[in-house]
Amino acid sequence: MIKGYFKNPISCRICTKIAHVKYRILTFVYCSLLNRVIATNLHETILNPSILSQNDKLIHRGPPLGDFHRLPDETILSVMKYLDMQSLCRCAQVNKHFSRLASDAILYRSIDLRPYWHCVRSQVLVTLSMRCKFLQKLDLSWCGSHCMIQPHYVVNFLRDSGVELTHLRMNCCKFVDNSVLRAIVDTSSNLQELCLRSVISCSEWSCLASLTKLKRLDLYRTHITTSAAVAVVWSNPGLQHLNVGSCKMISAMDEVAIALGSNCPDLMSVDFWKSYSLTAVGIRALGNCKNLQELDVGWCLQAGGSGEWLAALAGGELRKLFLGALRGVCYRDLRALLPRATRLAQLDLLGVRAVSPDVCAE
Repeated sequence: MIKGYFKNPISCRICTKIAHVKYRILTFVYCSLLNRVIATNLHETILNPSILSQNDKLIHRGPPLGDFHRLPDETILSVMKYLDMQSLCRCAQVNKHFSRLASDAILYRSIDLRPYWHCVRSQVLVTLSMRCKFLQKLDLSWCGSHCMIQPHYVVNFLRDSGVELTHLRMNCCKFVDNSVLRAIVDTSSNLQELCLRSVISCSEWSCLASLTKLKRLDLYRTHITTSAAVAVVWSNPGLQHLNVGSCKMISAMDEVAIALGSNCPDLMSVDFWKSYSLTAVGIRALGNCKNLQELDVGWCLQAGGSGEWLAALAGGELRKLFLGALRGVCYRDLRALLPRATRLAQLDLLGVRAVSPDVCAE
């Protein structure tokens, strides 16, 4: 067998050369990507206050502005509003005048750090906290991988700059723990949107019930419990959008749905995807939400034995309905809903075998 393996040395050499070529190509691609990442390090472009004081003279001797210095500060700030975070940081390094303008708190009312998720470190939050006096919207989604952001830095940032927050997104952030949750509740009582998708390092979810002005809450694939979810719904009668899809720790999703139907008349969208404890009882309760536009009950297998509950939905405002894998739904059930759902634009019937293509064409 060993002799047979070396039977064709020419083909072996060819395979070896091909392997070397592939290796060189992959190495080149990897190095190129690495260089791009290093070149966009946000934690290096945002100047540390201590470094700024040392380089103050250097910044003061920056390039001449020409006629640009004749423009009023209000005009320059209006232009800077269109710059992204990295461009603002670079402007702050041009000269002393630009450093003052690029650090103005009016430019930091809305911060989106998602494009820099690969390089945002704790020091970035420390520096930004001095500029974010009027911060209203913050998106840290995907940031903090490989322990680049420590929870106590986030807590301090929220305490310093999170008083006026109305929109906060920390999707897929591993640094979100119980201390961060408590800081959100204690400092950002005016939150209208809170997104914590795939956050699994918390256990004190019940503290979110202290928030009372939420309009959008995204807890997809978190470990929130039934009691905590129900408490949050009852505390926010103005809730319009809720995502509790694939929340495995919610053992009685019907209780959440009943709370929505009883307490949230302005509900517009709700996502129950893969909520195995949701039954027809909970879905019928949503019939009280007359403004419901989007409903996802895909893979809610306990509700899939029959589709009779479709008749209980208000239907008039419904635009998107997801019924994936609910094999008990048939054409008779759809006929009870479709005449009233005149605005329905998307209907997901993936895996619904009782509805034939001919019926869909009708």
